[in-house]
Amino acid sequence: MEEKVIRFDEINLRSLVALLLKNLWVIIALCISTLLCYNSIYRLTYTPTYTSAATFMVSAKDSTSAYNSLTTTQSMANVFVEVFQSNVLREKIQQQMPNGNFDGTINTTTIPQTNLLIVTVTSEEPDIAFKALNLLVDNYSSISDYLFSNAQLEVIKDPVIPVVPSNPLNLRDK
Repeated sequence: MEEKVIRFDEINLRSLVALLLKNLWVIIALCISTLLCYNSIYRLTYTPTYTSAATFMVSAKDSTSAYNSLTTTQSMANVFVEVFQSNVLREKIQQQMPNGNFDGTINTTTIPQTNLLIVTVTSEEPDIAFKALNLLVDNYSSISDYLFSNAQLEVIKDPVIPVVPSNPLNLRDK
């Protein structure tokens, strides 16, 4: 069997350009069909998720000074992060959900140098995210009371039902 060797000095550039221009419509059609296939697959596999959020302020019941209160409540806020993301609280929410199922995610973050917490619940259904977050707000004290007797959470920003997905379908970035 002979091995073919391509020699670049034997390639005629004019013929190559003429061949490409002659078949330009094929190249353009291939590009367009590839783009259409990609967009179709992306739209078929896209799953919107909705996020509902609430903001809490952690405060100490028995505080003597503002500085001690802030440092104490900052450390309490870090513990509340663990409380909101605990499996015990998640199971309580699952039991109280209308269909007995909650497959969303719960995230809790503290705002640095403050005693504020942001709790978010993300789900594929906006009403489930909202209901789950409300159940978190209603049930966190049943777990946190075992950890803190002198801490309290105050809701600063109430949860709302999300109207738009938190991961919008955006084909321009793809």
